[in-house]
Amino acid sequence: MSTVKGCLLGVALVVVVVTLVVLFVSPSHPPDSPATSNHPSTTEVTGPLPRFKAARFGCAHREYFEKVLSIKGEGDDEAAHTKLLDGAYAGECTVFKKGEEVYLHLDGFSLSSVVQVRRPGETAEYWTDFTWLDTSGVK
Repeated sequence: MSTVKGCLLGVALVVVVVTLVVLFVSPSHPPDSPATSNHPSTTEVTGPLPRFKAARFGCAHREYFEKVLSIKGEGDDEAAHTKLLDGAYAGECTVFKKGEEVYLHLDGFSLSSVVQVRRPGETAEYWTDFTWLDTSGVK
């Protein structure tokens, strides 16, 4: 029984690693500066849910998310990839698939493009970049 669990864990880790590699090989769009955000300022979202435009990541703690982006912004993709992998292994970060729907948690107006999201049916929230979301049709 433990061999089956070990194999499943190994497969899951390979999927996470491959997804993270794709994230850092594909063009990214980290926020360059705290520009005025165009996201809604209410806490309720009705209609279609926001979807990720591409495979992206989020982290449970804003500081961790911003640290990964900071390292990537310095041009050190290898260190950013390592930091993100460490976060994924520790359960701090997660990968969102292209087209994955999320609930957007908005707490008033912010000039930052960093927002919290959560998956439908789950309570865990993750910090991510608002510009990575397709919010067309969201009210």
